[in-house]
Amino acid sequence: MSASGQFFMSADNAAVLFPNLAFIGPEVFYAAGPEYPEFRNVALRAYNDFILEWASADPNRLLPLACIPYWNVKDAVAEIERCAELGHRGLVTTGKPHIHGQPILADRHYDPMWAAAQDAGLSINFHVGGGRMEDFINEERIATEKFRAMMMRTLTGSTFDSAHTLTDLLSSGVLSRFPDLKFVTSESAVGYIPFLLESLDYAFKKMEPWRERPDFQKDGMLPSDYFHRQCYANFWYEKLTPWHVEKIGADNLLWESDYPHQTCLIDDEVWDSVDYGIGDLSNEVREKVCWENAAQLYHVEIPAAV
Repeated sequence: MSASGQFFMSADNAAVLFPNLAFIGPEVFYAAGPEYPEFRNVALRAYNDFILEWASADPNRLLPLACIPYWNVKDAVAEIERCAELGHRGLVTTGKPHIHGQPILADRHYDPMWAAAQDAGLSINFHVGGGRMEDFINEERIATEKFRAMMMRTLTGSTFDSAHTLTDLLSSGVLSRFPDLKFVTSESAVGYIPFLLESLDYAFKKMEPWRERPDFQKDGMLPSDYFHRQCYANFWYEKLTPWHVEKIGADNLLWESDYPHQTCLIDDEVWDSVDYGIGDLSNEVREKVCWENAAQLYHVEIPAAV
């Protein structure tokens, strides 16, 4: 059976949504050959072509996201335009470029890249661990903690990688400059987001960053307002209450299965998680969280109800 056939079988059994098919991101290509920049770009383009071909088994169910070469903005713009024309549904990049020797996320150096993504109507997706995954998973930790304990810690520890990225993004001015560009933190969890938004709003009012950065007051918006307008976050094992939905936003939540990672949901776990995680929410909110938000974000054509 082909790899796509195996995926469909699992998806049919478990109603998989927003899976992680591999631990891969553009930072992998960057680290693979910094002394051979053209090799990195060729390898990245080959991956983007492969994932598009793989998804062609059923374009209505497999939605390919293209990795972009953030280390060279000119090349990134070209790849965004190429992949948009080919039919990719979104873009993947690191949320921590500074860890990989590049300018920080807030640097206007990346503005042409954001502009190209906005013009193409493609979201920017930050996968958890896009900083330095070896901080969580390495030989020393395996030797000391053993594999299962290491992965247990990584599930929670890497989540705060996403929290740092989201904090950087909401403090960057990027959302103000590119109001139609959507950002997604995937495999990120969501329970920390109410605190993060409350803290950023409080610090915004106290520190008055617009005194040095007029763009921060251009829209008259708080960091939480930018999040609600342009950001999405994924969850799969947490229990959400109406309070979480009020603070995070029904339009900003995406349920995922995390398939096929060690911590993913499979078979009956999927429905158990849905019942546990969002069973207390209204039907309208559950519809948004389970499929409507993702369909809109990734340009999925929904067939008419029979």
